[in-house]
Amino acid sequence: AGLGVIGKKAFDLGATIEETGSKFRTVFGSEGAAEVQTFLEGFANKAGLTVTEAQGLVATTGAIAQGMGFAQKESADFATEITKVSADLASFNNLPSERVIRAVSSALTGEAEAMKTLGIQIKQEEVTQLAMATTSKKVAKALTSQERATATLELITRKAGVQIGDLDRTQGSAANV
Repeated sequence: AGLGVIGKKAFDLGATIEETGSKFRTVFGSEGAAEVQTFLEGFANKAGLTVTEAQGLVATTGAIAQGMGFAQKESADFATEITKVSADLASFNNLPSERVIRAVSSALTGEAEAMKTLGIQIKQEEVTQLAMATTSKKVAKALTSQERATATLELITRKAGVQIGDLDRTQGSAANV
């Protein structure tokens, strides 16, 4: 019976890994997936994640970006940038990377409440102003979801201040090791 339980757990783990890999490749396509995979292999462990966990999180973030109008390649680049910023915020605030990536991804869709726990307040008026300034559009209704998401990530990065770069700065600390 014990071997059966162990066998089932091993099967479930293998199936989860395969499903995550499939999701990852589907979201980013072969070119984007290869690029993001290279990034994750050097980054995931540093951020306290397995490569498979990181693939799942980044694929979800990429899918959200694609829903906003980003193409596969653009979504791969955007999801990578979100992952880097999130890892710095997680390191600085001593929080799990997964929780912070989800908070940042939520902020991109206009749900910025969770960002307050990271010391960052994002107001939709600020997002609109930055997006309009960046795109030179004169009317807020003309802004796309993609333009708003890009402006939101820019605001998060600006408002994070000293939090940006924390993962690399504190890599050897006891909390990060």
